[in-house]
Amino acid sequence: MEEHLDALEIVSAKGDRHVSNNLSDSRTINFRGSFNEVETLYQIVVKDNPIARRYCDNCGFSSVFEFNFSNADRGLVEAIAERWRKKTKSFHFREFELDLLPLDWYMLTGIPIGDLTKNQVVMPVLGELTYASLDDLYFQDFKGFEKWNTKQNTISLSILRTYIKSRENTNNVECANVLTRAFFLWCFGHFLIASSSGRVDKRWVLLLDNLDKVGEYDWGLASLGNTYKFLDGWSENGKDLSGMVMVLEYWYYYYFRNMQPLLCQTPSGEHHDVFPKISLFKKTNIKPRKRGQRGGQKDTKKHSVSTERAQIDTRTSALCIWQTWLNSVYSEGEQYEYALQLSRVRFVFFDLEKDYKRVSCYLDERFQRQI
Repeated sequence: MEEHLDALEIVSAKGDRHVSNNLSDSRTINFRGSFNEVETLYQIVVKDNPIARRYCDNCGFSSVFEFNFSNADRGLVEAIAERWRKKTKSFHFREFELDLLPLDWYMLTGIPIGDLTKNQVVMPVLGELTYASLDDLYFQDFKGFEKWNTKQNTISLSILRTYIKSRENTNNVECANVLTRAFFLWCFGHFLIASSSGRVDKRWVLLLDNLDKVGEYDWGLASLGNTYKFLDGWSENGKDLSGMVMVLEYWYYYYFRNMQPLLCQTPSGEHHDVFPKISLFKKTNIKPRKRGQRGGQKDTKKHSVSTERAQIDTRTSALCIWQTWLNSVYSEGEQYEYALQLSRVRFVFFDLEKDYKRVSCYLDERFQRQI
């Protein structure tokens, strides 16, 4: 992959068009990549359904299915993303740069990344099929829903969600394949490889034809690359902030330990060492502020963007926890080593729809202090 980097314009002398040139609090941003409803829909799919549960357990991104958070802090995500520079592929703070490492991605989300035995995620080709034949083969159960359109090459996430919700409290063993495919497609478009459209291309269903083989793909690399792609684009246009960008909220908490919710503690007074690391901030681990008590933060109470910017601007090199995963008991094992080794090399992210098209890159030499 390293030989492709010469063709990328990593540093340019052209004019700097960057989102931070316009820090209006009133600008409209299209957020995609939320973890909302993931656990709710997952429980519908796997309830009393061992076949669907097996598919989900082995899909390669099952760690995300039990994330259950309160409202995400979009202001914090926006304030962090404003510091992303396309030319350096990093977040620029007052004294230093940080990156969203492959190792960070694995530790935060639990999605394996960097296993060379896994297949690259690429949009399947139709071959002799047509979109109409895809509808007949895979989407018969969706045709009666509102907003269904056989002429479109994409399917709305709202249709997928409505179908899954319609199967609540019913026996879903016989429709386990259809239901699981609908859930995975919803995951693709809602957070895993989300775009800004609220829709997902119907061709992805071909990758889900054999649900036992979904886990043979490197979903960590695909989801991280998709997030890099949208960070690059958003840093210049300031409109569509997609991919799994909401991971940045929890990434910030671990690197700086400020502006985070007040957490419950273990009997010994320590915070839980959990995996994936994001799960530390699930609803069940948040300590609500008692009436009349000063300090602390309810998870439903978020900060304004201007407050987030002011706090981030005070972060110095001395306040950064550079090797934030070093003391975790989960910093070992085969998948950890894959993510660690990937974080130590340069590589290119390719487009998910066109595997020959380069969309971003990772520059390991700039971030060795984090590893």
